Amino acid sequence: MRVGLCGLSHPHLPGRLAGWRAAGWEVTGGWDADPEQCRAFCRRHHVPPIEHPALLDPAVDLVVVDAWPDQACLLTADLLAAGKPVLLEKPGAPRASAFSVVAAAVRAGEQGGSRAWVQMGYHFRYSPALTSLRAWLRAGAGGRLSLVRVHGGAPAGTLPTADWLRAGERGGLLFSLGCHWVDLALWLWGAPLQVTCQLWRRSESPTARWGTEDGATAAWTYRDMLLTLEMSGWESRGYGDGWSIAVYGERGEAVAELGPCTFRRSMPLPGLAVPAEGCRRWACTQQDLFAAEAKDVRTRLRQGRAPACDAAQGAAVLDLLEALYQAAESGRAVAVAP
Repeated sequence: MRVGLCGLSHPHLPGRLAGWRAAGWEVTGGWDADPEQCRAFCRRHHVPPIEHPALLDPAVDLVVVDAWPDQACLLTADLLAAGKPVLLEKPGAPRASAFSVVAAAVRAGEQGGSRAWVQMGYHFRYSPALTSLRAWLRAGAGGRLSLVRVHGGAPAGTLPTADWLRAGERGGLLFSLGCHWVDLALWLWGAPLQVTCQLWRRSESPTARWGTEDGATAAWTYRDMLLTLEMSGWESRGYGDGWSIAVYGERGEAVAELGPCTFRRSMPLPGLAVPAEGCRRWACTQQDLFAAEAKDVRTRLRQGRAPACDAAQGAAVLDLLEALYQAAESGRAVAVAP
C-alpha cells in the first residue's frame, strides 16, 4: 500500500517513516507548507517532494499528517473532506477546542454516507508491555484494583526546544508528552469521575519564556480506584527509560515499562509469604512500535475495519488534558464529563 506525508515538521516523523517503510509501505512523497522544510526533509530521508494535490491521488491509500498540532488539525480536516484516510499525529490539535474541525469533518463524512477514516498516532498502544498489561487487566488477574501509578518524563536538558513547546498550545510537558499517558489511561480504564492537578517549573528553567510547565502531578478519581500521574522534564535517564504504569490490586500487582520494554507481575500464592513473580522483556524500539502501527493500519484499511484510536478517542484525550489544566489553574477538582 502507498502512503503520502503531509506536514514534515513533527519530531516523530523520521522514526515513523522508518517504521512504516520497514512494514512494507511505499512512500509516494512528502509535502510541507514550508518549501525549504520540505526540500530539507525529503533530501535527508530520500522522499520525493510533491505538491499538495498529489496527496489526493486515488493511488495514495493513506496520508500521514505529521505537522505541528496547530497545522495538523486543519490539514486533516481538508483531507477527510476529500475522502482520504488519515493517520494524525498526536495530540492532533493545539487545544481541545481546535480539534472541532476534525470532529466536524468526521461527522460530515458520516452524514454524506461515507466513512471519514482517521486514526490518532498514539503508537505506545502497540508496546508489547502495554498490550500484556491490558490482557492481564482484562483477565481480572489482579482482582479489584485500588491504585495505579503512571510515570513519564524527559531527560534533563531537552526542554525547552522547538520540538517540545509551541506558541498557542495548551501547555508544556504535560501536553506534549503527557498526552500519551492520558491516552493510555483512557484506553485501559476509561474516563475518571474527576481530576486534580498541580503544574510546576524549576526556577532556573528556560521554559519560563513560554510560561509553561516542565513537570506535573495529577490524580484521577474513579469510583473505587485512584490513578496518579507524574511527569518530569528533569529525568536522569534517556527518553522513554523509566516510563511505566504500575497497577496494585487485591490479588496481584503488575508493572509495564516502555524502556526497556518490560512486563512484570506478582501474585500471592497460598502458603507462601513471597509472591510468585513473572517477568518478560522485549527488544522493542520506538521504530518497532511505528512498524506495528503501520501493519495494523494496513490490515484495518484492507478489511474495512475502524481505526484502533479514532477521532472520538483523540478528542477525549484533549478534553481530559483541558480538565487537568483547569484543575491546576483553579486549584480545585474538576469533574469529567462522562
